[in-house]
Amino acid sequence: MLIDTGEAISVTFSAGVAQYPDDGKDIKTLYRIADLALRQAKQLRERAYPQSSISSILPAEPALKS
Repeated sequence: MLIDTGEAISVTFSAGVAQYPDDGKDIKTLYRIADLALRQAKQLRERAYPQSSISSILPAEPALKS
């Protein structure tokens, strides 16, 4: 993605999800499970798309017009 200055930036999103009551019945347990799921999602993303190769899998974006 290009921003107004012409610099390229990368945006990622990771989420950890816990479901009540399957994963826990109290907020502390649900938070812990969601945090573990978030960490796992980040590890999977890092293994699948190492930072050095992320630009090679993204389509080229056209330059912004002034």
